Amino acid sequence: MKKRKNFVKRKVSFHWAWVILATCFVNLFINYSIRLGYGVVLPEMIRSLDFGRAAGGSIYNAYLFSYIALTPVTGYLTDRFGARRVITSCCLILGLGVLLIGTINTLWTACLFYAIAGLGATGMWTPVITVVQRWFSPNRRGLALGILSTGYGLGLPLWGRPFPGLYTISTGAMPGIF
Repeated sequence: MKKRKNFVKRKVSFHWAWVILATCFVNLFINYSIRLGYGVVLPEMIRSLDFGRAAGGSIYNAYLFSYIALTPVTGYLTDRFGARRVITSCCLILGLGVLLIGTINTLWTACLFYAIAGLGATGMWTPVITVVQRWFSPNRRGLALGILSTGYGLGLPLWGRPFPGLYTISTGAMPGIF
């Protein structure tokens, strides 16, 4: 009698948690590219807008102040209305701030528009972490958060080269300055 080996076909299951993780990864990648890319475009921005170094620091401080001051509010809103609504709203606000940044010509508009971007950025960490933690079981949470965390680390290295070119194209400055 021939022995038959009993092979069990393993069904590959699809879980939406991985789609959520990928979406959140892209979210952090874009957000931190914008946040950390400021240092890359700062020299050309100072030169083309005739700002001093202190003005350049003030612009980034406006971003950080709105981000730091409003992040606890975003956490509260996440608990109250849900992460989906908060993340969506903050993505729209961040996008608006970034679009407006392309139109700056004075220090106060630069500070205001970067502060708007900072407000939008508040929804790119706390609610995102909340979503990922809720979608993954405790034995996969560490892996998921580890993958997610690389999203902000990859932002600047991958966008660091295109950012100056995008800035010079949008402002009409001479390309190749960087």
